Amino acid sequence: MDPAAEGVQELHRKYYVTIWRYVKHRVDGVDTETIAADVFVTAWQHPERIPAGAELAWLITVAEWKVRNAVRSKQKHAKSVAAVRETIDPEAAHLAMERGSLAPVIYEDALRRLKDNERKLLVLVVLEFSTTEIADILGCKRTTASMRITRLQAKLAAWYGEKSPDDDEDPEVRSVEGRKP
Repeated sequence: MDPAAEGVQELHRKYYVTIWRYVKHRVDGVDTETIAADVFVTAWQHPERIPAGAELAWLITVAEWKVRNAVRSKQKHAKSVAAVRETIDPEAAHLAMERGSLAPVIYEDALRRLKDNERKLLVLVVLEFSTTEIADILGCKRTTASMRITRLQAKLAAWYGEKSPDDDEDPEVRSVEGRKP
């Protein structure tokens, strides 16, 4: 092993816990272990930049850069999610429906009949957001988003099953399979 790599390993043994504590103290809500490890990846990639006698100061400076980047990234993600939440437009989903299997007449009827939170979910599904993206947008866990999607699909199947909403009969009378009981 070359001397530079050995030097970085020694720095890791000596200062990892200190860097981890610094990151943990500096910012909450980020992956402390990943940021601390990234500091030492940078040291491994650029051992020539580490000043002799000021190793800890250099590592803390790198940690500060990594923390700021993580905070900026988290803020950018939050702004993106907020922007999507504010701009959920049921009309935009009409374009996506042309590729999908949901008939426009069913979509329009469902938008009128669904609750506000279900309408948002329907639009996101029609626009082909992933379950993870939907969870981020709705501010819930992925499993919760998945459950809401399943319930929405069941509700739509119960309402529309094999028939369109233009049929004369009351869609509320149908069973889950979409047929009259």
